[in-house]
Amino acid sequence: MFDIHKEEIDWGGRKLVLETGRIARQADGAVLATLGETTVMATVVSAKTPKEGIDFLPLTVNYQEKTFAAGRIPGGYFKREGRPTERETLISRLIDRPIRPLFVEGYRCDTQVIVNVLSHDLENDPDIVAICAVSAALTLSGVPFQGPIGGARVGYINGEYVLNTPIDKMPESSLDMFNRFSTCWLRRKEALEILAHDPVQDDALLVLADTTQTAEQIRATEQELSKAEGRPSANLFIAKATLAGRKGDADAAEKALTRA
Repeated sequence: MFDIHKEEIDWGGRKLVLETGRIARQADGAVLATLGETTVMATVVSAKTPKEGIDFLPLTVNYQEKTFAAGRIPGGYFKREGRPTERETLISRLIDRPIRPLFVEGYRCDTQVIVNVLSHDLENDPDIVAICAVSAALTLSGVPFQGPIGGARVGYINGEYVLNTPIDKMPESSLDMFNRFSTCWLRRKEALEILAHDPVQDDALLVLADTTQTAEQIRATEQELSKAEGRPSANLFIAKATLAGRKGDADAAEKALTRA
C-alpha cells in the first residue's frame, strides 16, 4: 500500500488540501494540492551534483494546463494541443519569480519544477493552487529552498474585498491584485502585481498584508508533511551552505550544497 500523507488548511473560508505519497513517488518532491475541485500536481527533481561552468541557478519551471482538466477535448481539425499557451508561460514565470531568490546562493544543481493541472472546476484559479503545491514540493524535495511561499488574489466586488476571488466573479471585480509572499527565516521576498480599474485604496494594501499570515499556516503544514515523510529538515543544510558562502570558502559551500 502507498504511504499517503495529507494535510488540510482553512484558507479564506475554503479547504486547501496538500497530499503526498500517492503519485510521482520517484520525484524528489511531489505534492497534490486541491482547492474546491481544482487539483494541481507539482513535482521537483534536482541533480545530485552541481553543473560545472555556470554562474547561475539552472532552474526550469513548466506550468501545464491542458483542456482535459476541465473535461474537454480540443475541437476543430487539430485534436492535439501544441506548444505552451501565453497563459501557461506567464504562470510559469509567476512561479519562477518568487522561488528563484529563495534558493541558497551558489546552488548550481539542475533543478526542474513541473506543474500539471489535473482537474479544474472553473471556479478556483489553479495558478494560486500551483504556487502552494510548488512550495510544498520544494520543501519535501530536500533542495536548499528557503521557503515556504504562498499566493493570494484579492478582488473588489460591491464595496468589499474578496480573498482568492472565484473566476466567475472576476468580471464584476474592479481590482485584480495578485501577491506571492514568503516568510523565510533568512530573507523576505514579496512580488505584487495589480490590475485595477480605479485607484487602489490604502485599505486594499492592509487587506493584502493580512493575507501574508497564510504563509505561516503553509509553513506549518509543509513541516508536518516533511515529518510524516521522514525526510530531514533542510535548515541545517541551508545554514552550512550560507555560512560557508559568507566566509568566502567556495569549496566548503560547494561541498555543503552537493547532496549525497
